[in-house]
Amino acid sequence: MLRLLFVFLLPFLLQNALDLGAIRQKYSQAIDSEEETKALDLLLTNDARKSNTVLGYKGAVKMLMAKHVFFPNQKLVYFMEGKNLLEKAILAEPINLELLYLRYGVQLNSPSFLGYNQNLLSDRSKLIAGVKAVKDRYLKNEIRSILILKGDLNAIERKQIQ
Repeated sequence: MLRLLFVFLLPFLLQNALDLGAIRQKYSQAIDSEEETKALDLLLTNDARKSNTVLGYKGAVKMLMAKHVFFPNQKLVYFMEGKNLLEKAILAEPINLELLYLRYGVQLNSPSFLGYNQNLLSDRSKLIAGVKAVKDRYLKNEIRSILILKGDLNAIERKQIQ
């Protein structure tokens, strides 16, 4: 009971305290955890900031929520809601590398029947070209990790992201 109360009150207590760095770390944890996904979804749903980057994370987390519901129609609703939010953020800031990183990760892991994979090559190229310019160390490491683990890099591209 206390834990449930804490989960519902936490967004209101931390609404202004949750900075972008914390969102990045919580998102990385949420990828493999239903509990973390739900907690981050709740936090971001109650976040009133108008940042496109935060909007992108809201979208990516909604798509993660699709992994944790049972009924296919619920999965599709979460996925489409998240996709719309993420694409809206990217449309507003098409050169925001963090948003491209989010989309790249989602598209790599989305089932092919959803047809959400048309930006894989262009996002991959932009991430490779821009990762060195990323100032936030945590984000830079996350981008490098996804490229190294799933980007199918050749030797030249591996050198380029180092």
